[in-house]
Amino acid sequence: MPAFDAIVRERLLLPDVDPLRQSEIRAEVTAHLEDIYADARGCGHSDADARRLALDQVTDWTQLARGVTCASREGAMMSDHMRTLWMPGLTIVGCAAAVLLGSGWFFPGEWWAHSDVRSQYTAAFGWVLLYVLLGAAGAGWSWRVGGTWGERLGAALLPAALHLIMTIIAIVTGMIVESQQHPTHALNPQLRVVFVFVIVPAMALTLGAAPFLRQSSLAAND
Repeated sequence: MPAFDAIVRERLLLPDVDPLRQSEIRAEVTAHLEDIYADARGCGHSDADARRLALDQVTDWTQLARGVTCASREGAMMSDHMRTLWMPGLTIVGCAAAVLLGSGWFFPGEWWAHSDVRSQYTAAFGWVLLYVLLGAAGAGWSWRVGGTWGERLGAALLPAALHLIMTIIAIVTGMIVESQQHPTHALNPQLRVVFVFVIVPAMALTLGAAPFLRQSSLAAND
């Protein structure tokens, strides 16, 4: 059998691809050519014809190298985003969801309506402080694994997206119910609700992320 591995190493140049990935790609291409060659020989073709049929599978080695390089870069980019943005961000979203559920359990609407002002301010301060810590945790995680400035901020702010979605659903549902029961009433966009449940958490998350936005990523420093 022709030395397809040597041919592939000579013709398939991948200078911008990780060396380990280069070996894997060349091994895959080599195995494919060897399979074509073996099938051709099994069908009665001569050694030279089988070799030609196998090599004819790749009409442009430069184009193949360019496609492989682009695919490797896209795969690496997706992997990096998962590691530096989505994993820390979604973990913090899960923590924020637990906080919201816990808040509804320990501090229901009746508690806010009948509790004294001092207790309300204490609970609100603790809630905001917890979101500062969540923002710091998300940005800090992304910072440690080499996240960019935008990825660190995104990982910290993902819980704000959860708040925004929940708030929009609640406001739209409330407007629909109100319009059905009282058609003559003007629509109420609930700006106070948006401020309390979206803007304040987003500000707290950003405040927690701030220390990690002013420095280079830990992976870059290493």
